[in-house]
Amino acid sequence: MDHAAQPPAPSPRPVLWAVGLCTALATVWLRTRHLDALHRGGRWWLTSGDSWGHTHRVQSGLAGEVPWTDPLSHTPEGLTWVWPPGFDWLVARTADLAGGSTQQDAIVAGLTVVAVCAALTTALAVAATAILRSGPGAALGALLAGVVAAVHGGLHNYLQAGKVDHHAVEPLLTFAALGGLVTATESARWRAWSAGAGLALALAVWCLPSSALTLGLIGGLGLVRMAVADPGHHARAARAWGLALAVAGLGAQPLALQSPFAAGGAAVAHAPSWLQPVAALVGAAAFAVAARVPHRWAALGAAIGLSAAAMGLWPAGRQAILGGSQFVAGRNHVAIIHESASLLDAGWHLTPDVASWSLPVVPLLLWFGWRATQSRPALRTWTAALAVGWLLTVAQSRFSTLQALPLAVVSGALLAQAHDAGAWGRRLSVAAVLATALLGLVALDVRTPPLAKRVRVWEALDWLRDRADRTPHRGNPPTVLASWALGHEIRALGQLPNVCSPHIAPGQTAGLDACLALHLDDGSGDTETLLDRHRVRYWLTSPLAMSAMRSYAEALGRDPDVLAVRDRDDRLALTPAGSCINAHSLHYGNGSQSPDGTCKARPAWRLAFASTDLRAKVFERVPGALVRGGGCPAGSRATVTVRLQIGQGGDHWFNAATVGPSGGFGVRVPYPSAWATSGGVRVLGVEVACGNQRAAVEISEPAVTLGLPVDVTRWSAGQDPAHGPAAFPKSAVAPNPVGGTPQAESPDKPPPPADPSADAPPVASGSAG
Repeated sequence: MDHAAQPPAPSPRPVLWAVGLCTALATVWLRTRHLDALHRGGRWWLTSGDSWGHTHRVQSGLAGEVPWTDPLSHTPEGLTWVWPPGFDWLVARTADLAGGSTQQDAIVAGLTVVAVCAALTTALAVAATAILRSGPGAALGALLAGVVAAVHGGLHNYLQAGKVDHHAVEPLLTFAALGGLVTATESARWRAWSAGAGLALALAVWCLPSSALTLGLIGGLGLVRMAVADPGHHARAARAWGLALAVAGLGAQPLALQSPFAAGGAAVAHAPSWLQPVAALVGAAAFAVAARVPHRWAALGAAIGLSAAAMGLWPAGRQAILGGSQFVAGRNHVAIIHESASLLDAGWHLTPDVASWSLPVVPLLLWFGWRATQSRPALRTWTAALAVGWLLTVAQSRFSTLQALPLAVVSGALLAQAHDAGAWGRRLSVAAVLATALLGLVALDVRTPPLAKRVRVWEALDWLRDRADRTPHRGNPPTVLASWALGHEIRALGQLPNVCSPHIAPGQTAGLDACLALHLDDGSGDTETLLDRHRVRYWLTSPLAMSAMRSYAEALGRDPDVLAVRDRDDRLALTPAGSCINAHSLHYGNGSQSPDGTCKARPAWRLAFASTDLRAKVFERVPGALVRGGGCPAGSRATVTVRLQIGQGGDHWFNAATVGPSGGFGVRVPYPSAWATSGGVRVLGVEVACGNQRAAVEISEPAVTLGLPVDVTRWSAGQDPAHGPAAFPKSAVAPNPVGGTPQAESPDKPPPPADPSADAPPVASGSAG
């Protein structure tokens, strides 16, 4: 045979092993570059609320069984979120090997497991590409696949240091199953490969809340593999998929028996239930029947028809599949899947952050992957997986992890094919590898990682923890109000026991209802009473709350447009039905009423700490100055009116107290006379009235922040204020602005004790912004 006609020699196996090892190690380095920033004050910090939830469950698993729910996470209805125990069990057993027993040990074990998953995911991409190509270009194609997996933004988002999340194993298990099945269709040892793929699917059911989607994805790709099979070979694919789904269904059955949703045969799409094992076994039966049908298209029709008929005859399964993204409650449990926004809604500028810089070029790869590989059904199956992953990523950005490995495998296989086509292909393939590595590294460095957003919040927590240690208190410590998505960090790491956040369970903190009123209401009604009742002293805000609040609203089934509006500075504001969320009002308005009047005034709060870039702020509640006087008719009403200028208009703040038997009164006022903000709100004057007497008073900022008395010493005759100031609208009246019930106080009564925070320097008037 002529040498030129011989097929190209395959790449040496040691070269492929070296490629896999090097890219896996490079991936670990990329994911853990910022590991040192996570260790602060002798403790490890995490970068997401879900990560804290997983470590809570892992810590429980160190002493026994992993719980199905996180005891610190509840929905507004008081329902608990159900999670499969597989990932947390794996982390707990890893911690056991190291002799760990504390939450910090659980965090270290979690970080270790995620780093190993990151390395294995890259190695899987290299191995799957090497199996598809056997020519001299296989090594370079495998190298490109490893580079794509290492620099992919979606994988980096979930597998970087600081995340301890079940999404770390999602791409690994999903595409280990697909790779095993694709190999089984072309291997004499197909039973072993297929059983291994089924085991990976069973583990996915044990580890992933959205495992029904994983089973559906793999089952759909099995139909694709049958459709693209060579004539007469579709039965081989059907047998491989049928055996894998049978193993997965049997392996998932014990999980369904243990699930809180198991009672009554409940079927839930986004939590462990009977849906997953039943769907897998139905798919296995459908593929088994299809394997016996001689004609390919008839076999496909049989598999699809049997699966649809079986699920159609099971009402619970049909309802779970059609309505799985909504709240599905069973007793006191709930399952949701609104984790992230669609790229169509969130904007394509988020593409590098959540879905990798390569997302826009995927359609081109799909065209080449489908048209140029007609003789390779295996590669066409991976191309179909890339198409599904790309569409899922566009629909919801968190699915970018399901797009990453098919992208790596298809890119690597096409590059290897181009390399073996001639000299131009070799030059092009080398350039493609270098360009991918460069662009990927730049994309990872310029994107804003969750760590950068969280560091400022951690600075605020350090400040809060220090203040809580130094501040004397009787009974329960002062409550800290945390914006959505920050409650876990404050309670778990800030070691502040009395934290109020919608993410925290009632009975362990200030109370869920109070949290919801503070975060979701517009500040009217009894919000001030709640503030006082729960002794809310500090209020931590951060823009991190904004995106989480939107996802939360979507999970509740509310129209996100109702909660997503733009303020005067074109900043995204989340607000229910035309009112202003308190945390947003406080963070951007610094406690003052906004110029357009949509945000309720928060004058009783002062900025006590701000991070270097103002991303995190801590506000401290002040007692207010005690305006007191005497000589008034007993039983009458004494009023204090603060005249305000808001933009170009006027408004007023109003509080009152009943005069005591001796003619004395005391009214708390949170506004100093020199109050002014950059938002156009300032105090024009403070007037006191009782009966026909009126007086103007000057209130200093220290009097407000320290609770000092301001005595009325000179009265003048004026209008009876019984009906309130006539020059300003009644809508601004706030009869109880700083909490508590107005009471009579004698002018001879000594001033109340200074606020425990008196050792902190007061914030100068007008500087709160």
